Amino acid sequence: MRRIRHSVGLFLLLAVTIGVDAQSAASELARRGERALARESYYEAVESFQRALDENPNYLDAALGLAEAYFWLEEYDRAQHFVDRAARLARTNPRVLNLAGRVAIGRGDLAAAEASFRRVQELEPHNVEAVIGRAELALARGQSVEAVSNLERALRLHPEQRRALLSLVLVYEYLGQEEVARRYLDLALAVHRDRPEVHVLAAQYYLRSGDLARAAAAARTAQAIDPLNRAAMTMRAQVALAEGSYLEAATIAEELIAGDRSDVSAWYMRAIALLRLGELDDALSSARTGLRLSPEDEMLRIWTEWVAVERLELDHPLRSELARVRASNAAELERAFRYERALKAYRRALQLAPLDLEVRRAYAELFRKVDARATYVQELRLLLDEGYDDRRVVQTVEVFANALAQSVSSRWGIDQFTLARARPPVAFYLRTVESDRYPESEEALLAFLRRTIAGLDRLVLLDAAVVPSYADAFARARSHDVYFFIHTDVAVSELGVEWRAGVYVARTGALAEEFMTIRTGPDRAAAGADAFADALVRAIPGRGVILQRDVRRAVVDLGMRDGVSPGDRFDIVRPQAVRPAPDALAYAYRPEDVAGTLVITAVDDLISEGTLEVKGFVDMIRIGHAVLAERQNEPVGSRSAPPAGFGSPSQDLLPVLHERVRRLR
Repeated sequence: MRRIRHSVGLFLLLAVTIGVDAQSAASELARRGERALARESYYEAVESFQRALDENPNYLDAALGLAEAYFWLEEYDRAQHFVDRAARLARTNPRVLNLAGRVAIGRGDLAAAEASFRRVQELEPHNVEAVIGRAELALARGQSVEAVSNLERALRLHPEQRRALLSLVLVYEYLGQEEVARRYLDLALAVHRDRPEVHVLAAQYYLRSGDLARAAAAARTAQAIDPLNRAAMTMRAQVALAEGSYLEAATIAEELIAGDRSDVSAWYMRAIALLRLGELDDALSSARTGLRLSPEDEMLRIWTEWVAVERLELDHPLRSELARVRASNAAELERAFRYERALKAYRRALQLAPLDLEVRRAYAELFRKVDARATYVQELRLLLDEGYDDRRVVQTVEVFANALAQSVSSRWGIDQFTLARARPPVAFYLRTVESDRYPESEEALLAFLRRTIAGLDRLVLLDAAVVPSYADAFARARSHDVYFFIHTDVAVSELGVEWRAGVYVARTGALAEEFMTIRTGPDRAAAGADAFADALVRAIPGRGVILQRDVRRAVVDLGMRDGVSPGDRFDIVRPQAVRPAPDALAYAYRPEDVAGTLVITAVDDLISEGTLEVKGFVDMIRIGHAVLAERQNEPVGSRSAPPAGFGSPSQDLLPVLHERVRRLR
């Protein structure tokens, strides 16, 4: 019996010893994970916390550490898994609940986030992290005033709270209150001078404000505090690009790549620097590497497409490679019956590779599906002209050509696809591109949107440029003799792309309308550009001319693709009498200048036929007279209502600001 008791005692002692050793190992691994988190080495943190959890499956700190590491990697579903695991171990732990709230915001479940932060405040009414969480939630909802209120409350509870200070810098900067933002920045630098993230934020702030010397100094200070800090190195590269120090920027980008070859932002900055240094092939190679690592990085794709269109021959293999991606996206949209988006995607593919006949065939077939039969035949004829050898295409052209024998264009003998159509002349100016991840992207985005607008064939872009100043934009617009000019800001974040624009009357400089579009999701840049272009062509009033007429009928250069339908009514006005209204998206002309009315009776793709109603006893209607929708006649001094579907200019959506605040540590 004594021997049995002795054996049991040894077994228990051994079990306790093994348990203590396992817990000790788990604790050491967790501490290693915490150090990796502090250095922003998230992959290393995941490894350490996972090993700690393997040693002790009920280790709360390890589960929370994994959740936080995945949160910073933006793998929110995985972060949620470990938050749930931590919650099973400590359901009312404020740290668990606060992290659950932040993860819920990342997943887009704002109701769950609010419930988490509210529960923390029920347990601890003065919990600072919960108050800051409520501020982040307010920003996710676009409520800047509510966010400021919560952040300032957090500072009253904890006057030196770092995240609250830095968040207030960003919010007040976004709201245009630079003096207040600067005061909070100076306070944060004074109180947390040993924290590299504070100096990184200062560098970002100074770079956005154009103070390159201070931005460079702040980035160097951040890296001096933490030589391996990737955010500091990234800021040094961005400042070098802004200063025109391209060799330095390329060198820093290569250091970042050496540390993490999956850093797409580093490949992007390297590509920009090499392009500026005249190394086109190496720049494109860098961009292609970034796209292989992250095929859904739209901004990098847009930049690469811009370089390809501007610098490469039509038959260059890279142009075809990029076009195939756009064509594949178009096919996916087509299968989802999103035909308008698919048409735009096919147009982008053809802008990249106009000689790709298979893409043109797919593009043509889509016009058949949207019942633009004349355009369908025209595209098939272009295929045949380019040498496309398919007997079925020849037969299809013959069949559809016969079916179109009674169309407007056939009856009047007008080739609608070679017309120099009268379109409102406009200018498009890009003021700023606000983005922390994509420096030097203005020209690429401008070209992308210019091609998008041109593809719609509803406006004539006589001038497009990056013009930060309103005064310069106004002067340029007047010199190009356009009707309207658009001055646009673009904000690009990981959460979405936001376009804010003012549309101005070129002859007076008066603001006619403001509008905004915002898109999220994997194709947010293209979807946002499409929505922006669509809103723009809907907003700017169309204008056509009479092409031909007989006694009672006339043909105008507006058709189905311009939104014209049978029954639409147009004023017919002497062209010299029409001019844009002084402060509205409309045309102004006197009632006595109206020669008659055209009522549309038949519509073709690009032209329409209508019945003439002569005003007065004398028929003054002539070929070349302007046709304008009756509602467009605005008395001088009037202001038109916002176009349907436009966002309100006061709508407080803050994707870039929310992203910046969300990433604060």
